[in-house]
Amino acid sequence: MKRRKVILHIGTMKTGTSSIQAALKGNKAWLAERGWAFVGWPARRAEVLTRRITRLTGDNDIVISDEGLWHFADSLRSDTAAMAQALKPYDVTVMVYFRRPDEFFESWFSQGLKRGTGSISFSKFETSAFVRAGSQFVERLNIFARLYGTEAIRIAPFERSQLANGDIVSDFLTRSGIVPRDELAQLHDSGFVPSPDQNRSPDAARILLGSLLRQFGKVDPQIVEMVMNAPDYMPEVQDMPTGAIVDKTPKARLLYADEIARVNARYRPAFAKLQEMYGDAGDTFFRDWCDDPKRIVTTPLRGAYDILCASNGGNVALKPRRRFRLNFWS
Repeated sequence: MKRRKVILHIGTMKTGTSSIQAALKGNKAWLAERGWAFVGWPARRAEVLTRRITRLTGDNDIVISDEGLWHFADSLRSDTAAMAQALKPYDVTVMVYFRRPDEFFESWFSQGLKRGTGSISFSKFETSAFVRAGSQFVERLNIFARLYGTEAIRIAPFERSQLANGDIVSDFLTRSGIVPRDELAQLHDSGFVPSPDQNRSPDAARILLGSLLRQFGKVDPQIVEMVMNAPDYMPEVQDMPTGAIVDKTPKARLLYADEIARVNARYRPAFAKLQEMYGDAGDTFFRDWCDDPKRIVTTPLRGAYDILCASNGGNVALKPRRRFRLNFWS
């Protein structure tokens, strides 16, 4: 009897996991027609996973997607070994996407600033225990290799130039084997319903401004959200003169060029090792390591942000001299 397949998508976070999960959830009937079933999110507890699989009808192959499987792999928040035991009857493929280290750290740090949680300074963020643990790329992936076998591991870069159609959902569907690559062009004609963009992030300046308002000004959280998510002004197409020059200025970064260089230099050997152990025959895992500092433009607000952080000792628990509240409705 042929063993059922399981795609175990373990992350990492900041690699389009929410978009993948939304697409899987929104296309359950479409998946079923192709012999697949999505068990839902979160799925990092063995007893929960077993119960969900038991409830599935038929003998469809199974898709599991939860970035927490990576980030909590060595903690009590995910019973990693017990899940592997529960999946022993299946033919498991472990899929994981990695983002270039500087982008991964920047996005992770930005998330804490947006939510008002975590470290307020990048240096403290880098050295926090949770970040250090989640950044042990080789060591953490080896946990899954020991449980499922090296041959079960599939690593992929979260890099637009290497994604099928430049899109993470399309890439996941093809790498997992749910959709053959030669059928990807007809994906939407097949009844697949695309999901709205997940976790669209404000630009670097708005993230820092929101953090300054929250931490130093103690502005109402709803106002902070309005500031960070205010829509950009986009001129009507007819207002654009014929032959208008398109702005090709690089997107402003939250990190400085030296921080980007330091982070990438620190983790570049790890990705060379991952490529050697689990990758394909390519020369490098990421095509672009952002080695040219001239390409990096840091938002000017970062300097002001650092000055205010330094004046408060870089602490999260800040005590401003004056509290104020903005009232947009008066």
